Amino acid sequence: MRGRGVDRGSMRSLFSWKSEAELAAVVVRCLVGAGWDVYQEVALSNFHAGRADIVAARGELTWVVETKLAASFDLVGQARDWIHYASMVSVAVPSAHHRNRGRGVFMDLCRDLGLGVLEVRKIHDWEQSRYHADSDLDREMSILVWPRLRRVPKADRRGATLRSRLLEEHKTFAPAGNAAGAFWSPWRATLKAAEVAVRANPGCTLKELVSGLTHNHYQAERTARACIARDIIAGRVPALRVDTDRKPWRVHLTEVK
Repeated sequence: MRGRGVDRGSMRSLFSWKSEAELAAVVVRCLVGAGWDVYQEVALSNFHAGRADIVAARGELTWVVETKLAASFDLVGQARDWIHYASMVSVAVPSAHHRNRGRGVFMDLCRDLGLGVLEVRKIHDWEQSRYHADSDLDREMSILVWPRLRRVPKADRRGATLRSRLLEEHKTFAPAGNAAGAFWSPWRATLKAAEVAVRANPGCTLKELVSGLTHNHYQAERTARACIARDIIAGRVPALRVDTDRKPWRVHLTEVK
């Protein structure tokens, strides 16, 4: 390869992943192509470890996939935290050019814990003719270790909580593994519902707004009124404004003077 002016560093750069989000995008595309509904960056407010990179759902099954650019014990621990929340849990890592003992130990540990291992390959446009697989799942992603199937009991509130968090916005709002830490949250869903409520009833009071919400993650109505008013005044809902000149405060659309 040196005779052609390509050194090893250039080849390594050519086949390496630019970011975790780039690798996760391949996983998302493969799962969607295999018939799964895929949700990205799913947060549980009562879940100490944070957010799941990817949650795939099909029928009664839920499949959590944690992605990283390198196989590590931290990744195993991150995935293991989801075992009681989903039917299946896997990790997704880049394909290894050379098998080594470390990768073997990693796969054995995942297998013992019931975690699946997905290996993701980076394929360039000029390589497509070399692959004749029937699907992206076969061409770009391989299942090296199958995850253990767990039937999450309906009475298990953890499994029910994960399903309740899967919203349509999770599919497109923020890409899995994004470096900005962006994600769709119950708080964002409440603010979106507030905008919808005001569009349906411009000039409503805060009490009327809260009663008209289709989504409200606040437990107390008084808390909802106070927090939503604060967020609108702070400019977190650009389409809305609060008239504080007289009581009761009323909420209007910003484009309507």
